[in-house]
Amino acid sequence: MEIILNLIFEFVATIILLVISKHVIPWLKEKKLCDAAKIAVEAAEQLITQSGQGKLKFEQAKAWLSTKFKLSDEELEKIIESADYKIKNEFKQ
Repeated sequence: MEIILNLIFEFVATIILLVISKHVIPWLKEKKLCDAAKIAVEAAEQLITQSGQGKLKFEQAKAWLSTKFKLSDEELEKIIESADYKIKNEFKQ
């Protein structure tokens, strides 16, 4: 009986670990990336205060994120644009 309970426990533990590795870990990585992008955009906004310098702010955020995450330029651009959109909508509310 004890052997059966151990096998059941191992099976359940394996299923839980599979679910965590399949769903929770990627979600945490995405959340970390989104938070980092938001920080990069906010930092660029604070460091570069002149108006009309959107391109420079974008490049600043992109440069910082590219040192932290291995992503293509296209992916970085989309993430930065998304973070910028979220920040602007936060201020509207």
